[in-house]
Amino acid sequence: YSAPDPETVRGFKFTGQYILSVENLTIFQELARGVGGTINGLILYSAGMPSPRWLETYKRIITDANPAHVLHWGDPDVGGIRAMRNIALAARSIGHELKPFAMDEEVAGYRKEFKSAEVSYISQICMEFGWWTIADMVTKAQGAIEQESQPPRLPSSN
Repeated sequence: YSAPDPETVRGFKFTGQYILSVENLTIFQELARGVGGTINGLILYSAGMPSPRWLETYKRIITDANPAHVLHWGDPDVGGIRAMRNIALAARSIGHELKPFAMDEEVAGYRKEFKSAEVSYISQICMEFGWWTIADMVTKAQGAIEQESQPPRLPSSN
C-alpha cells in the first residue's frame, strides 16, 4: 500500500479478517511477502506518522471492508504511540476500535530508554484508549523494544 489519493478508493471486495497497519517498512515488507505466516487480511504501511490524506484513505478502506479486527503494529515509543493514536481516532470516527498488535511484548533486543515525561505521555494515551498492557509494559520497563527486533508474524484468524 502506498498512499493513493482518498478519492481513488472507490471500493473493493474484502474477505479477510483484519486490517493491520504497520509502522515499520522492513516489517511491512516481510509481512507482505508472507514471512509472518498466511495473510488473512489487509496489511497497510503507515510510514510512521500517517498524513491526513493517508487517514482519509484508511477510513474509506475500513468503511468498505468492515473487517472483524482493526489492528496496528508499531513502536511503543512516543512517536509510535502518537501515530497509533491518530490512526485510532480515524478508526473510531467511523465506528471501529483499533487494537494494538504485538506492541506490549518483552523481547531481547535494543530498548529505548524513556524519560519520566515520555513514560507519562505514553501511559496517558494508552489509558485513553484502553491499551493497558502497553502502558504497564512501558511503566515497568521505562523503555520499549524496537519493532524491528520482533519476529514478523500476523494476527491469528480467531
